[in-house]
Amino acid sequence: MSVLGVLLADQGELARAEQVEKDVVNRLAVVLGSGHPDTLRTRANLLLISEQLGVPGAAAELERTIDDLVAMLGSTHPHVSALRGHRRLLHTLDLQPF
Repeated sequence: MSVLGVLLADQGELARAEQVEKDVVNRLAVVLGSGHPDTLRTRANLLLISEQLGVPGAAAELERTIDDLVAMLGSTHPHVSALRGHRRLLHTLDLQPF
């Protein structure tokens, strides 16, 4: 679903992409927790869409989410660089230990 959200956003279907990404973030938060790297990466994608839609506070929340990723993955991680460049992450999720 996360890939679908990115593809929809890339096609300019921001409202649909936003809904898909919200659903993915909510599901990942329940299963993996809100601080898991996959949840944070998907949240960052959602916030990039929200920023494009002009949602107040989205840019500040995106920066906080990126900072959380930096704390986990390091500042040189490719996902951090992509998000700082306002590029959505089109990736498969990390393998889970279950």
